[in-house]
Amino acid sequence: MVGDASVRWRHARTSSLTLAKCPADWTAASAIRFRVHNTLKTESSFMIIFESQNPKTEGLDYWMHRVNLDFTGWREIVLKRRGLGSARRPLGWDQIGQVRLTAEGWEQTLDPRAVVHIDQLEMVDMIGPQTSDEELFAALDLERPELAAVRSAALAKDWPQAVAALATYYRARTSVPWHYDPHQINRKTSYSKDGAEDTVAGRMRVIYLDHEFPEGKVDWFYNPTIARPELPRNHEWQWQLGRMSYWYNLGRAYWGTGDERYAQAFVQHVRSWARDCMRPDNSGNGAGSPWRTIECGIRMGGSWPDAWHRFLHSPSFTDADLALFLKICYEHSLHLVKHRTTGNWLTMEMSGLYTTGALYPEFRDARAWRKLATDALYEELSTQFLPDGAQIELTTGYHQVALGNVLKIPRTAKVMGYLDEMPTDYVARAERAYGFNLKMMTPERDMPHTNDAWHVNVAGSLGVAFRLFPERTDFQWIATDGKAGTAPDFTSLLLPYAGFAVMRSGWERDANFLAFDGGLLGYGHVHQDKLQVIVHAYGREVLYDGGGGNYES
Repeated sequence: MVGDASVRWRHARTSSLTLAKCPADWTAASAIRFRVHNTLKTESSFMIIFESQNPKTEGLDYWMHRVNLDFTGWREIVLKRRGLGSARRPLGWDQIGQVRLTAEGWEQTLDPRAVVHIDQLEMVDMIGPQTSDEELFAALDLERPELAAVRSAALAKDWPQAVAALATYYRARTSVPWHYDPHQINRKTSYSKDGAEDTVAGRMRVIYLDHEFPEGKVDWFYNPTIARPELPRNHEWQWQLGRMSYWYNLGRAYWGTGDERYAQAFVQHVRSWARDCMRPDNSGNGAGSPWRTIECGIRMGGSWPDAWHRFLHSPSFTDADLALFLKICYEHSLHLVKHRTTGNWLTMEMSGLYTTGALYPEFRDARAWRKLATDALYEELSTQFLPDGAQIELTTGYHQVALGNVLKIPRTAKVMGYLDEMPTDYVARAERAYGFNLKMMTPERDMPHTNDAWHVNVAGSLGVAFRLFPERTDFQWIATDGKAGTAPDFTSLLLPYAGFAVMRSGWERDANFLAFDGGLLGYGHVHQDKLQVIVHAYGREVLYDGGGGNYES
């Protein structure tokens, strides 16, 4: 597969290629590497398909990767076997039947102008992260006076000394505030000891399904819904494992007890994730990938910065670990800049990117990350949220997710001193999104569960809204259950852009209420629920939409 000449592939002549001599067993190495030369930058692509036919399933079983031809010249493609997207249930990497490349199918449009060369297809062993020490320090603004010691070591290419100086700087740094002070460890921090012990032992509960990793060593690619045939397949299990939500409690438990086992578990997670989960050259938004952009945004906007502050002064979190952590955060920023999506995903991606740019202003591109994220979500407040306040997915659940992430940016900016960088009317644009919650609210202070939705505490939401918009005394009235403020001055109304009609006899908790879903299908999290009628009568929910559901089916 590695020869003296490359394969020239003209898409106008043939839409696919098949590897003539295909080894059956690809398990000898952790990755597949090949080089691609593209003559003309286009919007087309090709798929590389590794077929592993399973006789127990209908249709083709395979792993796949898309190569977008959005570049010119040579590019090296590295595919970690674990993490490639899969279709159905391929038998295994030791039972590969065929490898082919195709520029058609899989929602691809063949471009006859495309001419690519494929060279040096080989199996290799590779571990992450991709960012070297030299690349990390090149990404930092070493002209900052406070990084003088780091700069001196980096200029001498003394990377161990540069890492040590960088770690010393970050552990002493007080110029970047956070929601709590990492230099003032609070032993009264609340935590769940049982939860922390579960994390140390590798006992994980993800979307209501438990699994225990032997010796506490997390496999970031494992998915019990695939490993156990009796379970319905749900790729969300592996994806949500990688959100590291258990780090919040683990960090609080470390502060509350000082038990180094908790810090050691965190460090083990960081090291194994960095080693095994290399950043892909594409979006990573496929089954089996730990780099799905929604998880990248969630990690960078929540669990990772929280863990950074909780474990910053732990002796288990060594200088090398600190540098490793920064490398991963840097790679996340590169990934989020390059692979932005839409809808509520974009709000999570950008809030995560903003947090990294605010928390680590030492990176040369930190200000650009903050600006890109701010500009993107400022625009989304006018486009993703319709004129009647509804979020374009028309799900009352993800409406809250998108709104919360949009407003996470000004909250972070206020804490960290960057409010002057933001448009002055950024927060003001969110008022109509809170108004949607008021207009759609059921008598029980919930929302109708249209599309993928769940319980929403509307009173709590409008309490936040009243603090942002103190002139909205109708928000205050709902938030205080009528104890303060003024009742809304309307009852029934039509939301013409979302297509919802709402009728109510009043705003009391036992009022009669009807919501009619007669508009668009929605975007993303849609259900086939058009013309749905939701009725509450005399304090009872009579006709309802269940919302939610398994995303995989």
